[in-house]
Amino acid sequence: MGDFDRYINTLSESPFLSVFLLQVYICACYNLQVDCIKNIRPLIKTFAVKKIQKNLIFAIIVLAGIFLILEACQRVNTYYHYWRDVKKFKSELLEIVSPIDRREYVLKKGGKFTTRDGILYQINEKGLRGAERDYNKSFGTYRILMLGDSYLFGWGLEWDDTLPVILEKRFLDTGYDGKRCEVINAGVFGYNTAQELEFLKKEGVKYSPDAVIIYFIMNDLEPQWNAPRHPKYEYEYCASWFLDHLSRRLNKLISKITKNSEPFFVTYRNRQNTEYLRALDKEKYKWNSCRAALSEFVVYCQERNIKLYLIIVPDISQNLNKYALGRIHKEVSGAVRSNAVPVLDLFETLKEIDSKKLWVSKDDAHPNRYANELIADKIHSFLMQNKS
Repeated sequence: MGDFDRYINTLSESPFLSVFLLQVYICACYNLQVDCIKNIRPLIKTFAVKKIQKNLIFAIIVLAGIFLILEACQRVNTYYHYWRDVKKFKSELLEIVSPIDRREYVLKKGGKFTTRDGILYQINEKGLRGAERDYNKSFGTYRILMLGDSYLFGWGLEWDDTLPVILEKRFLDTGYDGKRCEVINAGVFGYNTAQELEFLKKEGVKYSPDAVIIYFIMNDLEPQWNAPRHPKYEYEYCASWFLDHLSRRLNKLISKITKNSEPFFVTYRNRQNTEYLRALDKEKYKWNSCRAALSEFVVYCQERNIKLYLIIVPDISQNLNKYALGRIHKEVSGAVRSNAVPVLDLFETLKEIDSKKLWVSKDDAHPNRYANELIADKIHSFLMQNKS
């Protein structure tokens, strides 16, 4: 045994020294543990963060997958109901066109329908109401094509009481720039501005019109509802069909609970609304669509040297003394006036008249012959003043 070993054994025999050595050992082990924890802690933290991130990414992928499945199911269901409705659709006056045709539907060639009041709606072989006109106009003829909806079509009126017929008679005595004037009724009930634009492109231009009149009604801001709507038009401004469907369901539930008809969630499924001012606010995509169609009207007619006019008709179902839709008149006229398009607002012509005197019947607020006589006089003067 060496001197060092004997020295250690001597020290170890002292109880106080033994305790001291034990404390030193414990402290050494503790310090070693603290150093290990300090070194391991970042590793543990990094591992935990990565695990959370991994779980979060997995959850997002799962939720996205579920959402895509629900979206796909909603779209399949929507198309199924559309084609089912198309198959069931029957009308004496209308027929549905190809989904790629923005008109969505047209008047049925040769169609015929008689109302309970004995009013006959006769559609000619070119798909317009009334007498058929040749596409090629005769020499010395000034041809005006009027585009509109049921107001222009003459809903509830005999053919001779419709506005285009009355307006054409106004030109019999005066002519137009020394020419005989023809006025073609291209009104299709339920059409909005975008559909009227599509009609002009696909059919109206064949008549070689010298002038086109947009006969604008307040519900021209709204989508059509006379025939099944193809989903690509019904959901034209909607990113998610499923979320829109869910929002509408929740709106119904909230409305039932709160007894409030005002929708809680804004939905973009392109449905018609009789509160037309909503198209300028909460449903502004409708006004954006209408404004885009008006702008395209201007360009299309300018390129073909066709004179374009805009005539704005107030909603005569309302009390014109307390008329609430003046803002729409202002926005619509402003959309084309910057392009030097002559605008006639008929509100000033009709505002002093009891609106019910303009109705075709006590239950139908479409314009009657008396209203069309007043309007024809005003349009005739307007066109004669805006020849250039």
